Amino acid sequence: VGARSKTEAVITAVKDEIRLRKLSRIKAMAGKMEFTGTADELRRGDNRLG
Repeated sequence: VGARSKTEAVITAVKDEIRLRKLSRIKAMAGKMEFTGTADELRRGDNRLG
């Protein structure tokens, strides 16, 4: 892990676990989301900003 203290090791482990859970939740949504905009519109960002 490369942590300098127990606290740092625990914090790193918790952050990694949260990251992995978020990633698995995102992967579970694959193919289930529907976008109304085209890829070009999504790339340009929020059109309300001008």
